[in-house]
Parts: sequence; structure tokens; C-alpha cells
Amino acid sequence: MKLRKYLEVEFNVSIPGGGGGDNTNPAPNDALERIIDDFVFMCTFVGNDFLPHLPTLSIREGAIDLLISIYKKVLPEMGNVTENGMVIFTVTALFNLLLTLTKILLIRSILNDWNVFSIKSASWNMTSSKRDTKRRKGTT
Repeated sequence: MKLRKYLEVEFNVSIPGGGGGDNTNPAPNDALERIIDDFVFMCTFVGNDFLPHLPTLSIREGAIDLLISIYKKVLPEMGNVTENGMVIFTVTALFNLLLTLTKILLIRSILNDWNVFSIKSASWNMTSSKRDTKRRKGTT
């Protein structure tokens, strides 16, 4: 019940009074149910006791928070990743692409902080590796 309430608050899908009952405008509970379905599906990316997680997603490293933040940004534009219990593969593929790009930018940011991904260190590494290669071949 706490997860349901968290998702309801996080995605702002609750309307006082329970929402409309006509078929043209789905009730907020329908929107919440679709978000819960998507959340359960996305959690398979971080694995469980029976499924391995994707290599770049670990619960200990905040993968669920990352999934929710990306999902919140793409939900208005792309829609849900599941519908009636079925996966919408085009939306899921786009979601995974955004997830991958986010992880790449995060890794690049970390490497920049460590000064590993800079032009200076790259040119120094190339120069030193050429020098080491020449030494091994016996040339100077």
C-alpha cells in the first residue's frame, strides 16, 4: 500500500473525489494502475532473486531512483511502457535508449571529475605508449 501511495503522490495522479467515471476520460485510478504496471516492469531491469540485473543498473547505486526520474520525464511525451499487461516495445526501446544515454553522461561526468577523460591525459597516454612501444622494439 505504501508503494501505491508513493507512486500516486510522485506522479500526481490523485484527484479528490476519485475522478470521472465516463469512458472518454480515464479515471485517475486507471492512470495510477498503468504507472504501477510500468513500475513493476521497469523493476525487472534491476533484477531480483531469479533475474540478473542489467550490467549498468544496480539497486545499491540508485537504479530505481534513476528509472523513476527518467520515466517521469518521458511519460508525458512517450506514454506508458506497458498497456493491458503487454509491453509496448517501441516505447520500451526509447526508454532504454534514454537510460543508456543518461548512464553514459553520468560515467563521463565521473571520469571528467577524476581528470581521466581529458585531452591532456589522452595525449600523454598516447605519447607514453608510443615511447614504450619503441623501447620494447629496441629503437629509440
